[in-house]
Amino acid sequence: CKDKKELEEFWNVSEIQWIENVYGIIKQLIEKWKSIQEKIKNNQLLIQNKQLEQKAQDEKHKQSKQHLLEQQKEIENQINEIDTHLKTFEQSIEQQAIFSCEKIQTNCPFIKIINKKTFDQLEEQKQTFITRKITLNESLQKKIDEITILNQQKEQKNKEEKNKKKNK
Repeated sequence: CKDKKELEEFWNVSEIQWIENVYGIIKQLIEKWKSIQEKIKNNQLLIQNKQLEQKAQDEKHKQSKQHLLEQQKEIENQINEIDTHLKTFEQSIEQQAIFSCEKIQTNCPFIKIINKKTFDQLEEQKQTFITRKITLNESLQKKIDEITILNQQKEQKNKEEKNKKKNK
């Protein structure tokens, strides 16, 4: 009878140890699950941050490009105004150079020589417009180059993002 009691006590102790072991394993699994959930939450926040950063970069790119396009359009308008003004100015010079001479019954070929100072001043003004047009064309080319570079940078970032996604 004594052996039977000892055997029952042994099994009771073994069951208690087994229950304690199972309880310990369950606690570890619960802690592991919490840890995994926390990592998932952190990863989701990282993804959201990356998306927000990308959105901010896209918006910055969009605004920069829009600003450059507006500047480009303004320069183009100024060039067109100068072209129009130059044509009008040249027509005005031509009209001023025409003087009908009754004695030779045709236009006087010497009017530009006679009014040399006036025509020299008009030519200087014309050259000022031409110089301004050249400067604006250079500025326009710079804006076009900046837009091209901006687009290339955007394309490069897009390629890098695609490569990152592929590598994951």
